[in-house]
Amino acid sequence: MAARGSPQTGRMTAASGASSAFAGFRFPREVISVAVRWHLRYGLSYRDVEELLAERGITVDHVTIYRWVQRFTPEFAEAARPCRHAPGDRWSVNCWRAWSASVAFPRPGTSTPPEPERQARIHDTVQAAARGLPPWLPAR
Repeated sequence: MAARGSPQTGRMTAASGASSAFAGFRFPREVISVAVRWHLRYGLSYRDVEELLAERGITVDHVTIYRWVQRFTPEFAEAARPCRHAPGDRWSVNCWRAWSASVAFPRPGTSTPPEPERQARIHDTVQAAARGLPPWLPAR
């Protein structure tokens, strides 16, 4: 039995009762999915996708591929989006807080820098700020 779809749109004229997003299209869902995926993933032009499909024995117009991309891109994006997590089911460590806590409060058994060295660093920082330089630049 020949397909009764329009060659330009690839869409069937008679509506089928299936609830799939691909229902009513002349081409199988695999062909449509591959064409849309190639365009979205690899940035191929519609004519390039048309040529790749033609190499595989599938004759389809680039305008049809354009219409498939317009129709199915939101569904591909929705399927590719990671599932949403419920609040509180994940946690992460704030690296800055962990670092600053280890600097401000050394671990037991470690020593803080000797007082003269600490005072010298503070002095260099104040002097650099007075000269309008960033504090990490060495003093001259």
